[in-house]
Amino acid sequence: MVKAMDSIRTLPLLMIPQSEGCTPCYPNPPLPELITEADDITQVYSHVADALAAVIELYEDMQRPLPDPA
Repeated sequence: MVKAMDSIRTLPLLMIPQSEGCTPCYPNPPLPELITEADDITQVYSHVADALAAVIELYEDMQRPLPDPA
């Protein structure tokens, strides 16, 4: 299980505004499973945090280490 402060990593996100008004957020290649969207910029961080928690749980369930974001 990943502990909260085992390490601190950064993960760049690509946010692409859409004509429908929502903003999909895509990670850099190390975590292709992390895809989410938000209606506006104020929701981005909470949506990404929720999606990242789900991806970390997925990796733990599959007993896979998190990839290095470098």
